Amino acid sequence: EKCNGSLPPQFATLCEDGLTCSNSGMPGASGVCTEEQASGPKRVGKGETCNGSLPPQFATLCEDGLTCSNSGMPGASGVCTEEQASGPKRVGKGEKCNGSLPPQFATLCEDGLTCSNSGMPGASGVCTEEQASGPKRVGKGETCNGSLPPQFATLCEDGLTCSNSGMPGASGVCTEEQASGPKRVGKGEKCNGSLPPQFATLCEDGLTCSSNGMMGASGVCTEQQTKDVTVIAPAPLMDIPGTPTTITMTLAPTVTMTTPAPPSIPGVTVPAPPPDATVVGYYYEPHTMLGSIKMNVSDWEACRKLCELNLACKHFGYWPDGGCHQQGENVTLVKANQSVISGPRDLSMHELWPDLAAVGTAVVAGARGPAPTSPTETVKVVDDAGPKLRGRDDSSTSGGSYTLVWVLGALALIAVVGGLYMAYSMGLFGDKEFFEDDDEEEDNLEDNLNDDQSDDSP
Repeated sequence: EKCNGSLPPQFATLCEDGLTCSNSGMPGASGVCTEEQASGPKRVGKGETCNGSLPPQFATLCEDGLTCSNSGMPGASGVCTEEQASGPKRVGKGEKCNGSLPPQFATLCEDGLTCSNSGMPGASGVCTEEQASGPKRVGKGETCNGSLPPQFATLCEDGLTCSNSGMPGASGVCTEEQASGPKRVGKGEKCNGSLPPQFATLCEDGLTCSSNGMMGASGVCTEQQTKDVTVIAPAPLMDIPGTPTTITMTLAPTVTMTTPAPPSIPGVTVPAPPPDATVVGYYYEPHTMLGSIKMNVSDWEACRKLCELNLACKHFGYWPDGGCHQQGENVTLVKANQSVISGPRDLSMHELWPDLAAVGTAVVAGARGPAPTSPTETVKVVDDAGPKLRGRDDSSTSGGSYTLVWVLGALALIAVVGGLYMAYSMGLFGDKEFFEDDDEEEDNLEDNLNDDQSDDSP
């Protein structure tokens, strides 16, 4: 009988128990009551058509032990065949292999073999005997390159290092490994501790690297010299007379301090300072110009070269403790109580030579010991006075001063007179017309008197 369960309840017709309403599948279509069949997909055997993508009531699945083989198109029907082992296929040595395909199509090498291909992604290869993974180790003198992938890298054996040109990725040669860090050198050898550790050369213990004082410059390893400075303490006992109790003070004994002497380079002879261009026992004040600092150098010539490198430096002063001071313009030469060597930046610049004519005989280079302490004596200013100003007396200077005073006074007088005239013209001293009216009245009075006199005359 016809059935339709999609109609409203008062019009719907349902099948009895044990029957099912079979229709064309169209929504709302009527059907016919038939005997109820087992729900779910149908099972088929080997060689029969199968399709598991249909709805359960229409799907056909293969029996156990069979698999539905189709063309791989979604929803396409297939044929039930015997089930094969799932997963990739294993192949032997010399056979083609490709592990990048899906598992059902992949071919992998057997254990102990490796798939060697061209390196292209997805490309097939050939199964070969498996080689040890990782970089290759090479010996001394052989080519090395650790920047390649592990299977192609070549590393040096233990105790060797790969020396190359320093270019990233470049190959090198295995050489014996050298100790890292700076090199130690002996007396008389060149040294430079300002370089990177692998290139630096340091002096051995007990030696010092003596250079010309320039930053980064190389020097020579020499023995470290010392200079003793002795400080003598006063008398150990001191009595205070005239008091009932004696106070005794015990002072420390003689103290000896050691100060490093200025460095010197062996084999290098420094000439004595020329007596005309330099002077000993005098220094320029201010002794350190603005922007410079004290530098410790080996000799007076090194101090002069430092001054020569500084465009603002005009004079130098080399002190007994190795200190080098630079002076600029507008300086005064004064007497010192030490053997200071002073001179110009360039010995050929005669205009910068020290002038000691005003103090008598000059103290030339090589004087014995420092001069005794005495009041500071000012000598002629070298930089300010030039050759044209030397020999002028006080009278000429005084006459010039008086002339200048007269000129200034005359200018001041002219300015005062001019100011008074301008003030008068502007009427600051009263009404200008008032004075002019008085002048007119005096003129009128004088005219009237003249008229009267003329009338009285015969």
